[in-house]
Amino acid sequence: VQLLAGMWESRRGNTFGAVTFGSIGAFWLSYWLLQQFFVGSIPAGEVNSATALFYISWAILTALLWVASTRTTAVVSVMLALLTVTLVLVGIGDAGSHTEIVKIGGWFGLATSVVGLYAAFASVVNGTLERTVMPLIPLRRAHS
Repeated sequence: VQLLAGMWESRRGNTFGAVTFGSIGAFWLSYWLLQQFFVGSIPAGEVNSATALFYISWAILTALLWVASTRTTAVVSVMLALLTVTLVLVGIGDAGSHTEIVKIGGWFGLATSVVGLYAAFASVVNGTLERTVMPLIPLRRAHS
């Protein structure tokens, strides 16, 4: 669904939304491919290192998206910051087989989900009611 949302955002001319939704959709598709088809061919002792590299690679892209998000809304920016931290922590945890760090990353993932759900719900409510009921807090500076 996120990949589809990226295509719809592209059609609307929203480059940031297209890249963000498209990238997160690609993350989930590539994660599925990794788990379904490729993990089995990775030597057992290297699986954690491989998944750590996967998470850290996506964390780098997410960090770049976070930088771009600082011109959108506070809610979107917080969500991408939390997602970056999530991916870094899970990657570090997997790299060293540190289950506690992976668990902390999971808690950041839950926080990311809560902020993402708020962002989605606020966008729908505000758009439907044609006024701000749930603030997203725009970060763009007004041009003078």
